[in-house]
Amino acid sequence: MFFVISGFLITKSWVYESNVIKAYVKIPVINNWGKYGDFSYGIYIWFFLVQQTIVFFFKDKLDFVSYNIVVFFITLFIAVCSYHLVEKPMLKLKNIDISSKFKNLFKI
Repeated sequence: MFFVISGFLITKSWVYESNVIKAYVKIPVINNWGKYGDFSYGIYIWFFLVQQTIVFFFKDKLDFVSYNIVVFFITLFIAVCSYHLVEKPMLKLKNIDISSKFKNLFKI
């Protein structure tokens, strides 16, 4: 029997970091995760804000499991929106050469 708490896989007598375990597990949903976009940065950015907001408003109303499920899905939703509305459009701009447009501004 095992369960995951904050990125760690807990078994009867061992604690493994779940990221190491996930790297070797062949689960189709996890292996195809990247085809919809790279949400990892959005999850990283938004998780703490969502976590603290849920704790502030629902401190005594949610049990541990419900709290983790709510935080996960709200964070995932915001991360997906963040990726498609902010990150993806900005990634299209990374190969644009703007030096020729500003060449005459800073002549020495």
